[in-house]
Amino acid sequence: MKKLIAIAVLMLLSLPVGAAQLTVGWTTLNSDIVKFGLTGFQVERKPALCGQGTAPFVLMGSPVVPPGNTGDTFSFVDNTVAEGNSYCYRVANKGPVNNANPTGLSAFAVGEGTVPIVLGPYPVPTKIIITFPPQ
Repeated sequence: MKKLIAIAVLMLLSLPVGAAQLTVGWTTLNSDIVKFGLTGFQVERKPALCGQGTAPFVLMGSPVVPPGNTGDTFSFVDNTVAEGNSYCYRVANKGPVNNANPTGLSAFAVGEGTVPIVLGPYPVPTKIIITFPPQ
């Protein structure tokens, strides 16, 4: 699933079979990292689809920009999700705290996803055929 928000792309990547985890991916241009002195990101989650429920966002992680970074894509693996539940994620760029930006955070990009229910370590059958013997 991909969700385009303003200048950021927030993606919930596919899940491995049998694992209750989501990978949240986003794009921040390397040129912006250099220009604005960005140092990392703030990943937050709430337990509902975006726009639903009243639960607050909770900080899930603060990945840093790797030293010598030249890429534009970043990700965060959330291993605390549960099968069948839906989540709303938001990600902000982190930079220096100053008078122009007292929080050191950009606006948030938002994306959502539902963790599939996995029955056992194997893929779920896709077609079931039931036949009855002639009487």
